[in-house]
Amino acid sequence: MKSQPWLAPFACALSLAAPLSQAIFAQEAIPDIRAAQPDGKAATIIVFDVPGETCQPENNPCSPIGIDDQDTVFGQYNDSTGASRGFYRLSDGTIGSLYLPLPGSPPSETNLLPLAVNSRGTLVVVASGETQEGVSIGGDFIRDSVGHYTEFLDFSTEQSFVYSPSAINSAGVITGKYYDLPDQTEQAFVRDAEGNYTVFDVPGIDNLVETVPASINSSGDIVGYTLIDHFTSFQRLGFLRESGGQITKLAPERSKYVIPSGINDDGLVIGSFGEDTYDCQGFIRDAQGNYKYFTVPVSGVTGTIPVAVDPQGAIVGYYYSSLTEGAFYRQHYGAFGFFAPLGSAATYPTAINSKGDIAGYFYDAAGALHNFVRINPDPPATSTAQNANAGPELAQ
Repeated sequence: MKSQPWLAPFACALSLAAPLSQAIFAQEAIPDIRAAQPDGKAATIIVFDVPGETCQPENNPCSPIGIDDQDTVFGQYNDSTGASRGFYRLSDGTIGSLYLPLPGSPPSETNLLPLAVNSRGTLVVVASGETQEGVSIGGDFIRDSVGHYTEFLDFSTEQSFVYSPSAINSAGVITGKYYDLPDQTEQAFVRDAEGNYTVFDVPGIDNLVETVPASINSSGDIVGYTLIDHFTSFQRLGFLRESGGQITKLAPERSKYVIPSGINDDGLVIGSFGEDTYDCQGFIRDAQGNYKYFTVPVSGVTGTIPVAVDPQGAIVGYYYSSLTEGAFYRQHYGAFGFFAPLGSAATYPTAINSKGDIAGYFYDAAGALHNFVRINPDPPATSTAQNANAGPELAQ
């Protein structure tokens, strides 16, 4: 399952097929910028930069947003002009930008910004650009793993609503935020694989500002949080929306702020909670509603932020204190491990796939941002479809 630490989309109007080798990945193939570095006993960390990247994280997310089960990493970056763009990195090290081919003569392309990716490599992207005739193009698209695009929201014709997707599951069900511009209202939505939308909010909450889905599992269960305006302060409360529509509020003990960040196919929910916005712990909630709380075992740590969970229940995230910050993983049985690319001053995982491979980014001592993939040397021996609990966890 994939998640985003920043938390960060009707009918089919346009359908385009693009051969994977010609349209999507027809960019210059380059090797990784740095050689793989050993991590712990056996794991390998591969560090890479997107050619031409000039990251401006203060304006836009600039990092991997997900990793599929073929170890293709998708993410966002800023190019030399400062424009936000999408990138991919294949498992063989090939790196390139994402573009959508447009009809017309001569053919033209438009930029794609990936918003969510599932385990099969299906992307939700937002497109922007114009044709050779100067016609503006914009909308949300689904791109399947073989390069076929389907538009599900055309910005040029639909001016009243804005969909902001945040997650897609293996069945192609999408969730995210929905804005009704005329009414100035914000709600959450879920779009099934046939294109049908359901809009929802967490019931029984006064002064609700917005509902923010964060993750969706293969069954269609969604977790996220609601933002509540208390006039003098804001509060974030977690929720679980089951595929049938039943909504449960997630409320660990002593929690004013609850931010779920992931749910796997066993119904295991992870996230962070606390009494204020800085001091927080991690939580795990099983499918029966039982909670476990944890803090990374580092002296002086004040924040433990789980980011994503894999099918076996291994969790990745980051931690911080007044003196240090870094990345961690937690085995399903509670053992912790830590990792960092060579030269990292602060490391932030963003996603984990079913093999336990992790994608993320880090800052070096000079403050420059780089991307990484951490390859699990001991992936589960049994497919997650056969047994979600089979196989070893991330290697120490």
